[in-house]
Amino acid sequence: MSFFSLLAMILSGEVTFTQVLPMMKTVYMAVTNLNGGAGRGFFDALEIHKRTNVTFSKEGTDYYAIMKDPSGFNVHFISIYYPDEPAQPELAFRQSSKNFLYSALMGINKKPNDIIVLAAHSKFGFFTEYLNPELRRLVNFKCDLIVSGSTHYYERQQSNDMSKGPLVINTGSVTNPRFGSHPGFLQVCVLPYHQGIHVQYIGLDENTFEMRSSPFAYFKSFDGKIFDLHYDSPAI
Repeated sequence: MSFFSLLAMILSGEVTFTQVLPMMKTVYMAVTNLNGGAGRGFFDALEIHKRTNVTFSKEGTDYYAIMKDPSGFNVHFISIYYPDEPAQPELAFRQSSKNFLYSALMGINKKPNDIIVLAAHSKFGFFTEYLNPELRRLVNFKCDLIVSGSTHYYERQQSNDMSKGPLVINTGSVTNPRFGSHPGFLQVCVLPYHQGIHVQYIGLDENTFEMRSSPFAYFKSFDGKIFDLHYDSPAI
């Protein structure tokens, strides 16, 4: 089954998006892992490449998007390609994707109203250790938030210097959590008055959206510091 037939099923009302999501994930992982990014057909069907705020790599597997936050912030979202296969990271995490990341970051003249988010699928949950020292320093200097997935387990990766650098989070999973993790998703809120972003993991098995405490919530200030959060009582 192709992306286009799945998309047609949704648009025709034959199935709901929730019903078709597992099939979409299976098809996407199959074509991207085995055929070097053939899953871009899904992006092409939605004509995302025509958006003026989105730039794709020439391989079509990495992209960089700029979005305007209502409070005046520019959110830079960079997605790079790191599939589950081949098993060797040096083969799966291609140099072309790393080059795209380097070019995207170098092209951003970061100002106080710029927020940079980096994302990758990442077979082992985190991926910055597979960058060369120069690119790793650039990522740590410019990025505010790094998110990765694949392991379906929510956790934070702590750096040697916890007071600086990006907040690095493995996002968990909405539909298939593993290793005791709760099903859920990341909620990211821009807090202009406090000059930072509030990031928390929302568990879908909990009937509440109350603000959570660390290790499920953090505040990342734009001056580089990351703060644990602890609430004595639920926020109103």
